[in-house]
Amino acid sequence: MTNKTTYTILLPPSEGKNPSNTEDKYSTVKINKKNNYFTDLDNLRYEISTSLQDQLIKSEPERQEKILELKAKKLEDAIKKTLNFENELTTSAINRYDGVMFKAINFKEMNETQKENFNNSVIFVDGMFGLLKPQDLIPDYKLKITSKFGKYNMTKFWKENLYSKFNNLFSNTQLVIDILPGSHRKVVNFSNINNYVEILFAKLVDGKLKNAGHESKKLKGEIVNFIVQKNDTSIEDLKTWKHSLGYSYDSKNSNEYLIIYTKED
Repeated sequence: MTNKTTYTILLPPSEGKNPSNTEDKYSTVKINKKNNYFTDLDNLRYEISTSLQDQLIKSEPERQEKILELKAKKLEDAIKKTLNFENELTTSAINRYDGVMFKAINFKEMNETQKENFNNSVIFVDGMFGLLKPQDLIPDYKLKITSKFGKYNMTKFWKENLYSKFNNLFSNTQLVIDILPGSHRKVVNFSNINNYVEILFAKLVDGKLKNAGHESKKLKGEIVNFIVQKNDTSIEDLKTWKHSLGYSYDSKNSNEYLIIYTKED
């Protein structure tokens, strides 16, 4: 992978998804090999989607709920789309994902340079697709990285199948910026990294660190927006970021591979 940016940003997908579609059905996207960056993962994706379909068809509602972690109408919709996965219409991943973090990333309002930097640097680590780039065309779907069904444990599956791929991806970047939740981080092979930093947000309560919780999703989106303003960045650059809500670099609690932004609570 050749980046026009000198860094790679690792992000999770969004649980909340925009149901609107703008492009061809997924099977056509794969045939055309357009806006499908990691085409070499297509066979693995097909294995997962068809196995998931089989499990949903033969499972009772309670088991279906456990697999997809949904109930009622949302579960019905997700099952319908999963069973029609190959024929579902698509849109770009960055348009599909519309959760809190992605609203804060605010891709649509970026200038062209920022958009290019974002598209070049970001990799999503995902339960259904393994890895995605922002402009990859995908259908609406539901499958968490922590999902288990049949013989499949998605965390284990992607960890095993992406191990060598991460070696290749990371060999061509000067800095890997890890903004993943712990569940997604378990998939990643960090053994071949030139320079790495994990980013966390926390509140200081009576001198002790407390996870920023749901607020961290918005903060993650805003720091991504900050990073992609340039095609080159460093750990020292990241330390300069300050947020209007009071979060800033905490030298006391950070280390060589971890940047923590804190605020007094």
